[in-house]
Amino acid sequence: MKSLPCLVFVAIIVVVQSVSTERKWILECQSETGVTLEALDYIRFNDFSAVDDKVKAFVLCFGKKYGLLKESGDIDVEKVKKELRSVVDSEDQINKIIGKCLVNKETKQETVFQAFKCVRFGLLVSTS
Repeated sequence: MKSLPCLVFVAIIVVVQSVSTERKWILECQSETGVTLEALDYIRFNDFSAVDDKVKAFVLCFGKKYGLLKESGDIDVEKVKKELRSVVDSEDQINKIIGKCLVNKETKQETVFQAFKCVRFGLLVSTS
């Protein structure tokens, strides 16, 4: 029984470090792209009406840091599926989201941003 509190403590540390890492990436990508916190708040709440190139560059930057992109800058479909599995129960639904959302556009930045936007809306539909 003594190991249970230790495991809980370790789990808390892992969660805090994960949040800290993601926060660090957000700050780094914000600094690299010049995107404002206000613009990030818009997309956080699924409002894409004020999207500009800085927001798109931020999404690309964060996707790279999070590991959702390959070295080439292409979207890593298997990693996206893995992330989706943590919030979507149906493999069928995951495949529908992937098929609809991971479509190449004219630039890698546009591809990643449109995929991000599409997946966000796909998740809203699949989890409601």
